[in-house]
Amino acid sequence: MGLKTMRQINELIFTGNHPRLITGASYSVYAIAIITGISNATLYRRLKGRDEVTAWDITPAHERNPERYGNKGRDSVGYSRLETATERLSAEWLRLAL
Repeated sequence: MGLKTMRQINELIFTGNHPRLITGASYSVYAIAIITGISNATLYRRLKGRDEVTAWDITPAHERNPERYGNKGRDSVGYSRLETATERLSAEWLRLAL
């Protein structure tokens, strides 16, 4: 039997609605990461020092804050992406030291 990390040992109680998790059951952070598809490290940071997991805690980032993480936020970038040849040439000259 190998060594277990803290993420596998500490079990948290789930309270909320999720199609693959049972309310009132206890899960390790590692198990929740596998079931929900959210990164183990992300869940560890979200759940550090807590005894229970809610549905909000296991919501993916693009659903928690769509303006920042969703496609809508990426499409509304307010600066130039240097898409044309003229913009790229201008950027090259602006980077040169005087």
